[in-house]
Amino acid sequence: MVSRSTRVPTAPTPPARLEPTAKERYMLQLTASRALHDKLEKTRRATAKRPRERQKAQHAKRGYVTRAARREVFARDGAQCTYVSVDGERCTARGWLELDHIVPKACGGSDEVANLRVRCGAHNHLHAEETFGKEHVAERIHFRRRKSEVDLARRGLVRLGFKASEAKHALDLVCERHGADAAPLPKETMLREALSVLVP
Repeated sequence: MVSRSTRVPTAPTPPARLEPTAKERYMLQLTASRALHDKLEKTRRATAKRPRERQKAQHAKRGYVTRAARREVFARDGAQCTYVSVDGERCTARGWLELDHIVPKACGGSDEVANLRVRCGAHNHLHAEETFGKEHVAERIHFRRRKSEVDLARRGLVRLGFKASEAKHALDLVCERHGADAAPLPKETMLREALSVLVP
């Protein structure tokens, strides 16, 4: 019989992680309640109690998917990844879904509902690799990560009191120095080297 004072140990909750993936975009990994999950999914799907009428095409910005279009696509696709395997099995993913352009924007694809579908991150990535090739996709990811690190370092230098133009010049020199590096330069190293340029 277990006494009331005896506590059953529970597995520790993994710490939250926040990592930059692109300019103004971050990967956030955390343990969340069902209520928070539902709230985040509602935001991603642009759901609303009383949605406004869909914007006319001429009022929608080029390269921008309207909230009305987002709602329509999620409703049409049943809020589930639309990828279907060669044996006819549909992907069961319903969380952390993304909108994917059937004809990519880089190939002239529009932001209209007919050219959009719901995909999980893995199958969105797979479509990109099938369209542009693995090497190209890897290069783009590398470029976005590098750009993100540079942007974070630039903002850090500005917060330290340097002018934006000075920070940009120093970081340009650092990036030029490490242009052939295989991996993105960590922002800490970038800051250190930029500071050595700014404060000789």
